[in-house]
Amino acid sequence: MLKVEPRRLNIIFLDFDGVLVTESSSFLRSSTGAVSVPDAIGALNYLIAETDAYLVITSTWRLEYTAQQLSELLQSWGVRSHVLGITPCGSKRSDEIQVWLDEYKGSDAIGVFVILDDMTDMGNLSSRLITTDSQIGLTMSHARRACELLKDR
Repeated sequence: MLKVEPRRLNIIFLDFDGVLVTESSSFLRSSTGAVSVPDAIGALNYLIAETDAYLVITSTWRLEYTAQQLSELLQSWGVRSHVLGITPCGSKRSDEIQVWLDEYKGSDAIGVFVILDDMTDMGNLSSRLITTDSQIGLTMSHARRACELLKDR
């Protein structure tokens, strides 16, 4: 009998501020109160297309919006990926990510993950972090490095 292994998901833990939204772009207003940086969206879409990754939102925006609302917002910005969930609230972002990883109960297993954030303190998850400049956001250079991490099984 053929044994079918569960699919292994690639995960991008995604912050918004400093990654997709910069200080200068946040001065541009839309119905959500901020707009994304088009180059950052392009870099994220490149990363998603290259790695078939799913998103888990770590941004503090998850405190004001539901996962569905954040998914719709990302789609309105042109992001082409499925939002798998949001991290729980905790004292440190790295702890929130670890709790999400430990509690994930999907039918697919987690393969590898990368963290896109402008914060630098990720504790024992630092090796999976791509740190962005909060004034520039996500770049193609960041996206290529993230691709390498997600393809490193």
